[in-house]
Amino acid sequence: MTTRRLLALNVGSSTLKGASYLFNTEGHGAQSRLLERSRAEIPVGVDAQERLATLLEALSEPWPSPDVVVHRIVHGGDLHDARSLDETVLAKLDALVPFAPLHQPVALAFARAARMRWPHARQGVAFDTDFHASLAPLRRPKRLTTWTGRRCPAHRR
Repeated sequence: MTTRRLLALNVGSSTLKGASYLFNTEGHGAQSRLLERSRAEIPVGVDAQERLATLLEALSEPWPSPDVVVHRIVHGGDLHDARSLDETVLAKLDALVPFAPLHQPVALAFARAARMRWPHARQGVAFDTDFHASLAPLRRPKRLTTWTGRRCPAHRR
């Protein structure tokens, strides 16, 4: 029997939401069984490492390291589907900050903080824009044929 911990981070412009999940898996190809779950929400602060520590306290998590950390990122650009988060992906996401200036930089700071805090944990990412990846490309005038933009609705306040 293998027990694994997953930490899910959802960083908004003003709050950090986290959930930890403990799973048991028995045998090859067996389905995971959720053993416990906890959730917390705290205000986003300037120091991502310090806020991660505060979130872990709020989750009442004594564990030193999750096996997997997943991050919600607003804008994935042309990246679709959940994927591993590495330096190449982070660099692509950095270039998309102008498209989500309130959310993207904060979420990326926390993703980097999580990678530093848990270097041996698998890091993954899912994008809000992936929900809109199946929308047809925009019809554009011939003068804009080199533009590679796609329709991508976003929430507004």
